[in-house]
Amino acid sequence: MREVLPNVYGDWVNARGELFGGFVNLGNKNEDRPALFGKRYAIGVETGNDAYIYNFSREALCENMRTLNPEAHHEDIMRISLYSPYVKKYLYFSREMLHRISQMPQIFPSHDTKNLVICVSGVGSKKNFSALMTDCIPSRHIIDKAQCFPLFWYEEVESSLFGSLSERRDGISDSMLRTFRLRYNDGTITKEDIFCYVYGVLSSREYASRFGNDAKRVLARVPFVDGWKKFREFRDAGRELGGLHVGYEECEEYAGLREEWVSGVEHDYTVGRMRIEERGGERVIRYNGSLTLSGIPREAWEYEVNGRSALGWIVERYRDEVDVKSGLRNDCNAWGRERGDARYVVGLIGRVVSVSVETVRILGALPEMGV
Repeated sequence: MREVLPNVYGDWVNARGELFGGFVNLGNKNEDRPALFGKRYAIGVETGNDAYIYNFSREALCENMRTLNPEAHHEDIMRISLYSPYVKKYLYFSREMLHRISQMPQIFPSHDTKNLVICVSGVGSKKNFSALMTDCIPSRHIIDKAQCFPLFWYEEVESSLFGSLSERRDGISDSMLRTFRLRYNDGTITKEDIFCYVYGVLSSREYASRFGNDAKRVLARVPFVDGWKKFREFRDAGRELGGLHVGYEECEEYAGLREEWVSGVEHDYTVGRMRIEERGGERVIRYNGSLTLSGIPREAWEYEVNGRSALGWIVERYRDEVDVKSGLRNDCNAWGRERGDARYVVGLIGRVVSVSVETVRILGALPEMGV
């Protein structure tokens, strides 16, 4: 019988490779090794009581919080959060009410802060490695044990009776900018270029298949791809993917998506609980008792984030439900209703089909990293 021994890192199964150890750290809280984002990164927001702190309805969330604190000015603390991939909810963004807020107030200090974060699987994740970019506060649910790396962070420089002033800082360090410029012999590379490059690399199928296990044992690291041409290709792919994934609500709906209504019934876009069904070799979405969505191309189901297709997350999370413990209602229909768009969820499905198809195309066109 052959003796089984751990590797030098103590791994018995799914052992990490030597190559990964030489990549650039995404972050390092101890600052004992150079890292792209230094110590300025954060976990996704964790509430400890989602039924009270999150809701699809702004009005319902305010009412929920009044039951806990009748005198607070709740409107000032409402933020939009990406709760799961492609699923937004309102969040009561209060340090007193959240279980873990981490450095999110320095990444999104106000409701109108413009910023981007790359969220990746954290140490100990039980799901396949994933990355997802967003422009709003990410929850701990967005990616398993999510760690979030910002394009910018904000440092409070003055505080008074009239409020506080913050200065914007770059998430990527000056030393890393110099390193990339020297590595690829290009003095025009910017920190935004590097940010997009990181997203392109971490989103690639090759990274997930070769280094996904490593990136769940220690914080994800990023390689230098072989040559400036490949750097440019991964940067451009990351920029295009980021535009799709951040701006998914503004994408065009997939033209081939079909709404199949039961004959003779009034068109009602209210969701109770959707489900995915197989029909004649095609996956369709049973939207409600009157409506089925078909014409979804096979490749739309291939784009996965955090162990499930992007469409699968919408089907799973968009529902009208009541929390058993608290009795609080969380009705996904309220998100569209409060915006005057009763068809919001169907439109969202059409848009995420488009995003998924384009994502699969972009990822399929990436070259090998050459590392």
